[in-house]
Amino acid sequence: MPTIDMTPTREQTARLCAYILASHTDTSPHRFGDYWAYTAAEEEVIIKAYQRWDAFTDVWENAGLEIADIPKATKKKFINAAIKQAAN
Repeated sequence: MPTIDMTPTREQTARLCAYILASHTDTSPHRFGDYWAYTAAEEEVIIKAYQRWDAFTDVWENAGLEIADIPKATKKKFINAAIKQAAN
């Protein structure tokens, strides 16, 4: 029986990450560029920023906090910092 590779492409991964980051900041994934055609540089920033965000949430969860317990304003500050770090 043949197998189907369901691994998302880099473009799909960037769109997913952008959507998740935007959902926590009440913004749009379009803030990073053209959602359907991110450039390679935009994809790199989005994916790195998401990885940094994921690391933040791991620390919170290890401290016993749920992501829902973190105020939206705090999440927005952390995500904006992650984007800024990823862009440098």
